[in-house]
Amino acid sequence: MILTFRGSYGSTIDLHGDGELQGIEFLQAPIEYRFVREGNPISDWTIPSIGYVSLLHPVILGAEVRTRGLEAQHLAIETYGLCGTFLLLVWLRA
Repeated sequence: MILTFRGSYGSTIDLHGDGELQGIEFLQAPIEYRFVREGNPISDWTIPSIGYVSLLHPVILGAEVRTRGLEAQHLAIETYGLCGTFLLLVWLRA
């Protein structure tokens, strides 16, 4: 399943839920973003790559790439930027 989020630069997206996230993609990107759990940063500020699905916790097995997923409980994404909007796609791990 793919979830869609829209918002203004500088806003926080609540991704809290059961299960894991497999990947994210910004179709319209903020300047930077980072993951937070219960208000505490769990990643550095990152510049998104447009048109690129960011796999969360990738595992490379030979020529195959898989993900372990990122636990969604109490998870959010903070965005950074001024005067713009973003569009984010989030893949849930099946």
